[in-house]
Amino acid sequence: MNQQDSKMDQARHLLRNLSSQAFLTFGVNQIAYIRAIREGGEVAYGLYAADGSELALIDSFNGAIMAARQNDLEPVTLQ
Repeated sequence: MNQQDSKMDQARHLLRNLSSQAFLTFGVNQIAYIRAIREGGEVAYGLYAADGSELALIDSFNGAIMAARQNDLEPVTLQ
């Protein structure tokens, strides 16, 4: 097993053993989720914190990515 595999195993172990409260706050200051929202035939993109709190509603996918990055968050998409 190489060093990278060992680190991945450690990370998996830590994630599996997070408390419910720790899981809720995991990534709050690092990750922003982007989800397409359809309303009345229009598509907008919701930008959400890792805990599910809505941060913004943006009219373009690229705009949502830029907004996340401008706020030092890593954008992740939700299908």
